[in-house]
Amino acid sequence: MRIPEKALIQAPLARYTRYPFRVLAAENGAHFTISELVNARGLFEHFNKKPNTHTQRLVYTDKLESNVGIQLFGNDPILFYKAAIEIEENTSFKFIDVNLGCPKRKVTKTGSGVALLKNLETVSQIIESLVKATNLPITIKTRLGWDSYVLDDLLKIAEDFGVFWVMIHGRYANESYDVPAKRDFLSDIIEKYEIPIIANGDVFSLQDINDYFDRNVSGIAIGRWARGNPLVFAHKEHTTPEERINVFNRFIELHLKVEKTIEKTKYSIPFIKAYAINTVKGFRNSSQIRYEIQRIKSLEDLVTFFSSRITEIVSSE
Repeated sequence: MRIPEKALIQAPLARYTRYPFRVLAAENGAHFTISELVNARGLFEHFNKKPNTHTQRLVYTDKLESNVGIQLFGNDPILFYKAAIEIEENTSFKFIDVNLGCPKRKVTKTGSGVALLKNLETVSQIIESLVKATNLPITIKTRLGWDSYVLDDLLKIAEDFGVFWVMIHGRYANESYDVPAKRDFLSDIIEKYEIPIIANGDVFSLQDINDYFDRNVSGIAIGRWARGNPLVFAHKEHTTPEERINVFNRFIELHLKVEKTIEKTKYSIPFIKAYAINTVKGFRNSSQIRYEIQRIKSLEDLVTFFSSRITEIVSSE
């Protein structure tokens, strides 16, 4: 695996970056794609004890995906070890990403996600266990720290174990999206460490992309900006409703491909509607469109809406 010059990476997003979205990102220029966070324990149990359709959807991939990684979260090095073996033997993922950045309470209350930055000894044990378990490249997604800066210690651990890259979201654990993501720290760590640094946080324009690359990062991970509009990976900052509707139709096509393989779950429609709502962001009469999408109960009705009704709403005065 090699990082191309000025690489664009699809950042993992909970409840979002499943197979359909990842394929769209790759088709539009993302050099690497990453699954949403997957519980290391749940993945191991799925393959060894109790298979479930939710985990099956999270780990679904096929030949349309090439440089695709799976993001694991948890707090137990042994479970990371066991999960890594299953990933290498039973899936087509090409690398494993360690979640050290999720600030959600349901994740951090177990000592996982960004809470692991309070215990770098456990982080070291997790990375070591993964390196021992698999030949797949290991990557990290992190924040600056829990409530204090820990990147120097973390990057030393990453370099010691040969981590492929470290993706850094420029906020602390308790900082919301209202707080601008920090960037000035990048020049210091890029000068001090040889490990590739992937920048993440507040990438919402081509100017943001250029600013990050001017800081000599190895790549940029785009998350929220790409929701509903993966054309941003093709450097298309401004898109028409027609372009985005076409992309949504491709999204549905990819989703139906998964539906043929995996039993439907209660998560299916909410997942698609979330993507649909992000697709229409910025459309004329978007509030009416969102209202009607929220009232839709079936995939068939949603497809019909996007093939006919939405055009009427967008073109109406």
